[in-house]
Amino acid sequence: MANKLTLTDIDNILDKHIETSIDFLMVVDHGLASYILEYLGETYDLIDETNDLSPYTKEYYISMLFDDEEIQMFCETARANDGDYKYSDFFDSYGDYYIFTDMDRETVDKTLVGNASWSFCELVEDCNVEIMDDCCDDNVNILEDNNSIPCNCVNCKSVRGEFTDDEEYEIGLVEHYAQYIENSECECGSQLRNILYSMLQECMSMGYENSREEMKDFLED
Repeated sequence: MANKLTLTDIDNILDKHIETSIDFLMVVDHGLASYILEYLGETYDLIDETNDLSPYTKEYYISMLFDDEEIQMFCETARANDGDYKYSDFFDSYGDYYIFTDMDRETVDKTLVGNASWSFCELVEDCNVEIMDDCCDDNVNILEDNNSIPCNCVNCKSVRGEFTDDEEYEIGLVEHYAQYIENSECECGSQLRNILYSMLQECMSMGYENSREEMKDFLED
């Protein structure tokens, strides 16, 4: 049975590992990966400059290694090009694996090896607090029993994995191009125009493909 963990629980797990310098690896989806990276960045100023977050990837390995008081953090895609989970012999001595995806026990035994403990986990809502950590005040409705309906903003819904695959792709696409825009250093604006044009082309391509599929379904009906 999976351990039911809230975002607050996950924060506490991250805090504990940093305090005790115990290595860990988490197998997570895109939304939870984004949350964890944001939490570690804001709370501990830990940034993985080579992180692999992408609008096209759904599962990630987020790992942290402690060596001589130095912390190394990595975010990488969890699956290889053939679709199988990547092999990890990540721990030399001790550590913990936390599995938030549908990876089964057989895959765990074959893939996540080394001298480590592991646990299956399930992300659940923080139901006994008024507002979740990353929620917007205006989007939380307090119930009579002091529980709450979680925030429905884009960030919070993504963390809870409540978007369809198409919605997650579209949000990821915006985030992907937003990073290019934020990092643009071109003073004349031509680079920004090129980025926006590339995004426009991709969106138009998506619309064309969707229209083809809808017409195909219509004709088959």
